[in-house]
Amino acid sequence: WVAASVGPTGQLMEPYGELSVTLAEEVYAEQVVALADAGADLIFIETQHDIEEATCIIRMAKKHTSLPVFCTFAFDQRGRTMMGLRPADAAARVEAAGADAVGANCGAGPDAVSVALQGMRTATILPLIAQANAGIPQVGEGARATWDVTPQQMAARVREFLALGARVVGGCCGTGPEHIQAIVATLHA
Repeated sequence: WVAASVGPTGQLMEPYGELSVTLAEEVYAEQVVALADAGADLIFIETQHDIEEATCIIRMAKKHTSLPVFCTFAFDQRGRTMMGLRPADAAARVEAAGADAVGANCGAGPDAVSVALQGMRTATILPLIAQANAGIPQVGEGARATWDVTPQQMAARVREFLALGARVVGGCCGTGPEHIQAIVATLHA
């Protein structure tokens, strides 16, 4: 499948910022239509922090396409997004908005994804998604980022994600082909 990624605008929604629901809907409607027309198999809303922005995207994807809609949020290790959203609240609101799957991506690595899944699993009947970062980037020589979670460490967390209800498992920032190969090997085992 080709999943079309839709991320946040980077602007705060009213009343915290200047981005209105009307403008956000216009921007996201244009984006999801373009992605669907380009041949995407599903709309993958990811790295969300604000439930209002996330549900705005879900509404536009459902209104303007016939594609499945997945939605993930970036949580810290305490189980909060940058806007203070809790996993259970995110899952319930995403389900009510009509999404087809919900979960966690990016954020503070595998630990944060585990915390998020724990909070989501009792709040929704939707399939859960786990897409952890390969840890936290460290800037090394030549300003090159390295990631502190190895492919083997990432794959070792897959069983935990499945036990917490994840049905879609992958990786986010810092995840390379070796990480995915290790995840696949773990799933096949």
